[in-house]
Amino acid sequence: MKRIWVYISFTDVVLVELLATLAENGISEGEENRLVLSSSAKADPSSRGVAGDGLWALEAWVTPDVTTNVRYAVQSQILNSVQSGKTLNPGASLLFGDVAYTHDLTDVTCEQAKNLCVQLMKGPAPTADFNLIASPNPSVLKVCNPLKCSGMQGFFFWFVCFCLRDCENINVNLTINNLIFT
Repeated sequence: MKRIWVYISFTDVVLVELLATLAENGISEGEENRLVLSSSAKADPSSRGVAGDGLWALEAWVTPDVTTNVRYAVQSQILNSVQSGKTLNPGASLLFGDVAYTHDLTDVTCEQAKNLCVQLMKGPAPTADFNLIASPNPSVLKVCNPLKCSGMQGFFFWFVCFCLRDCENINVNLTINNLIFT
């Protein structure tokens, strides 16, 4: 019987913290919003390095409550190709810099978008083999920022208040979230 030995070498990359801070936290519901996050990750001093393309993915979503798993408008990758291929030197920090992207919130309300959360993950098809380990647990690679949302809810409140004063002279059809107001 002939023996064949196959050895697959994985490098353990140990990250202990993700930092992601919004430049401005104002958004508008029901439309696309341009957002900028200053982002970096800190490696454990014992971590090995990794180099290649498509190494990293930064997933983004909005949520009404950071303590739940409720996610709206999930975007699986907000890093550009240069950022997703950032080299991590052994024990060093991973500096993504400003992560600028457009977040599509066309089907999201202000009630659903009270926080923007991001989570760093291994890219879907990296050119280098490595194990991404979040130490001491996966929560260290997730960060949430509070959002200040404005949109149709404020407009609707203003419109109703205005109409209550002088509605007999106005004939308007208004549709919000599939509810029709005449």
